Amino acid sequence: MLIDDLFNCVKRHGQMIDRQIAKELDLSLEEVRALVYQLQASNKLYTCDIINFEDGVEIKGLLCRVSCFMPKASPGRKPAAKSK
Repeated sequence: MLIDDLFNCVKRHGQMIDRQIAKELDLSLEEVRALVYQLQASNKLYTCDIINFEDGVEIKGLLCRVSCFMPKASPGRKPAAKSK
């Protein structure tokens, strides 16, 4: 199902712009936005409008994030809290 593919794609990357999703899933931008709006209506995704500038050209898009999803902490040492 395309909705599941889109959801898993965004979940895997943490957040993505609609153009990136369209390129990765090989869909048109209109199809991606329709699927995103369906997931947004069911509260599975959060979106916000963004504006990027590429070579001086304004490009509007949607930034998509999975709602209530916290990625795992990266492995390795973490900086220790400084004590006074």
